[in-house]
Amino acid sequence: MSKEKKKNIKICQIVYSGYGGHTDLALDLSKNFVNEFSKVCLIFYGYQSLPVSYIKFCKKHKITYCKLKLDFFLTDWWRIFCFLTKLKCNVVILHTGTIVPVFFYKLIYRAKLISAYHQSIYLKTLKEKFRDYVQFYLSNINIVITKIYYDYFFKMFKKKSLSIISNGIEIPKSFKEKKNKRKKFIYFGMASRFIKTKGHKLLIECFENLPNNMVLKFVGTGDDEKELKKILIEKNIKNIHFEGYIEKNKMSNWFKSIDYYIHISDGETMSLSIMQAMAMGKVIIASDVSGIKNIISHKQNGYLVKNTKTNIIRMIKKIIIYQKQNFIISNNAINFAKKNFDLKNTVKKYKNLIYKLFNENYSS
Repeated sequence: MSKEKKKNIKICQIVYSGYGGHTDLALDLSKNFVNEFSKVCLIFYGYQSLPVSYIKFCKKHKITYCKLKLDFFLTDWWRIFCFLTKLKCNVVILHTGTIVPVFFYKLIYRAKLISAYHQSIYLKTLKEKFRDYVQFYLSNINIVITKIYYDYFFKMFKKKSLSIISNGIEIPKSFKEKKNKRKKFIYFGMASRFIKTKGHKLLIECFENLPNNMVLKFVGTGDDEKELKKILIEKNIKNIHFEGYIEKNKMSNWFKSIDYYIHISDGETMSLSIMQAMAMGKVIIASDVSGIKNIISHKQNGYLVKNTKTNIIRMIKKIIIYQKQNFIISNNAINFAKKNFDLKNTVKKYKNLIYKLFNENYSS
């Protein structure tokens, strides 16, 4: 594509305003779009405050951004529509379910719409599934991130443009993991938003019944944070720490501070935290649920466990004595991440789809 034609492509992504995997993906995409397209914009939308690190990131990479806090839905829709009109972008990538204002913008200004679906279909309400149904038909291109969800949506939307693009991360440079010698404390960690579909409460119940030298670190923010902290105070639990939001560029240091990564959830689409943990060579205990078991194979590159207190505690105790097997699992996790999670491949596929909307071919 010629440089002149590239100048005509102006992209706006609409994402959740707080800490979350799909927001991190949108930031990574935007950073890689800046040198490719004439305008790159982000609309952060939601109740959560916009992390300072996101603001710094946008300023550093010259990404136009706007934070829209939820108020009354009609007012919210109008503000999104007005901001899109001001930006005059001809491609909108929708990572959240705010389809109404985007549709009217698409209709009036003949913009192209790409919808990316990040939440597990098995955790969605009927209302959310209906919204997805409508959004599929209104979008020029639809993106799902795993084969499971591709098959699910393809049955209903055979004639619609549907692509699989897995989320990607920047694969860290190789580093030597310290050997897990006997030490006073053993650190576990989980990085996730504090919401009902995540297993923070169940993990608190588990670690309440484990020795105090087994320490659990929570990273993230969310609606349930205050409720969870209250449980720790009421039960006087000392071996669980809330470490708040950690900036994306500092997460690798956090992963180095833990011995094992644990991720309990009702379901995922493709957990960014698990992907990062695998790339860092962490031995993982994770829920045996959709969206996790498609990237973790039990006793191959991690451990899968049923979401019960008994099973989780049993696996935590076992994992500590599986040192020889853990070494193999750690290496397998790193190799799997390098092969399947490289951000460069994700960016390339998104660019291909964007150029496809304008009947052009992408050449890197």
